[in-house]
Amino acid sequence: MDNFTETQILEKIKAEARIEEDFCKQRNHQALRGQFEMQRNLVRENERELKKSQTEVIAINEQGVVEVQTQNLRIDVNPRIVTNFFFPEIATFRRLKNQTQEIYMFFGDLNNSIRYVFLDPEKCGSGTYVLKKLAKIGCQIFAPTLAMKKIYATQMITLLITQRKDSFVVSDRREWYINEAGEIKFFDEKWTWEELLECLK
Repeated sequence: MDNFTETQILEKIKAEARIEEDFCKQRNHQALRGQFEMQRNLVRENERELKKSQTEVIAINEQGVVEVQTQNLRIDVNPRIVTNFFFPEIATFRRLKNQTQEIYMFFGDLNNSIRYVFLDPEKCGSGTYVLKKLAKIGCQIFAPTLAMKKIYATQMITLLITQRKDSFVVSDRREWYINEAGEIKFFDEKWTWEELLECLK
């Protein structure tokens, strides 16, 4: 009977040890699972933040190529060419009688030919407007979606406006006027303000 009791006691100790071992395994498994979940959540959060910080920036390189560079990536990527024209610029025409009124002239090299179109400054924030105006002269912006084309168009126009160099003052029509130096001059340039307004249509 002592032998039987001793065997039962051994079996009971072994069973309790297995229960304790299973409990420890389960507790360790839960702890590891919690650590894994926390690590996975940190990785996901990091990925979300990286995606938020990624930006695409329009630039014009020294060869006059309009390109887009994606910034804040973990890998190095080459800039992408996004237009069929080169050396784009914007010139500003100001009305002689009210120099706060402006009209932009966009121009660029397309197939070794200078193309130009006039833009209403009030509408240059619209990608649709800019794309339509550029299309009239054969200039295109390349992107996978129409929404991206609009974004690139407005970014490019904004960049060109901030970098513009040329500014011209134009009279309403061909007529005599007094310039800033007080001299009487006859305005006989290529475009008058009235003609520029017609070109915007």
